[in-house]
Amino acid sequence: MRTTPNVWYRNSVYMMDDKEMIYLQKRDCASCAVWEWIKSDCWKRTRPDMREISRIEKEGVAESLGMLTAEGLGDTERFETIVDRIVNDVEWIGEDGAIKGWDKWQSVNTKVEDAARKRVEYWKDRTEEYDTPEMPDPLDTDEFKIAWEEYLKYRRQNGWKKLKPMSVSKLWGEMVGWGGPDVGIAAINQTITKGWQGVFPPKNQGAGESGGKSTSYAGKLWALETHKKTLQAELAQLREWGGKEKAGERKEIAVKLREIGTKIKNLEPEG
Repeated sequence: MRTTPNVWYRNSVYMMDDKEMIYLQKRDCASCAVWEWIKSDCWKRTRPDMREISRIEKEGVAESLGMLTAEGLGDTERFETIVDRIVNDVEWIGEDGAIKGWDKWQSVNTKVEDAARKRVEYWKDRTEEYDTPEMPDPLDTDEFKIAWEEYLKYRRQNGWKKLKPMSVSKLWGEMVGWGGPDVGIAAINQTITKGWQGVFPPKNQGAGESGGKSTSYAGKLWALETHKKTLQAELAQLREWGGKEKAGERKEIAVKLREIGTKIKNLEPEG
């Protein structure tokens, strides 16, 4: 017989506002407590994914949540079963550990829980910061990667906000247009030397003055391929979630993809 105290589950299944949470709570009333612990552990680590948890820690967490065995120890098997349902049944956690259900919670009326919901929204946005944009082939050299890491370290030392993936992607695209990796490295060195926050073309060289016409071709090709991938991802999302009312948008994107495909096919190196 379980000896779980009622304090963790005073918001019963009848107070739930989420069907998936109702599903979990009907199978184990400790599900919400475990789910909130998983999210709070992510907040403490400033990471949007669930980490590997040792059996000893699972026992301690289960005990702190009031999930006890007949011997009075933390019920690790019960904890693992709940996590398994969260991962496989409702799929709030991906196979890679990434949290996908930040907006899942119980119905609550307290200011404390309202603040928790705001944190959920923050983390839902924060997960985007961990997306890594694809580096353009023209910049994919060891020398440029080293210079880029130095720039990121320089920004951290100055306490500046981390660049969003889209900002990074756009900046790399501009560097390709400026002339490729050598010009990009020169621009980064200029920024660090001058104490600037942003990266700009080197003063002694305007955009596109170096790197040759082949680099300009590579830049155009990379820009088209990047746009194509963005549209493909958007189309896939609309196909999965859009329904009939989004048929028009799906058709417009399909047309754009065909146009981009034609441009890529007809693109030729200059010179």
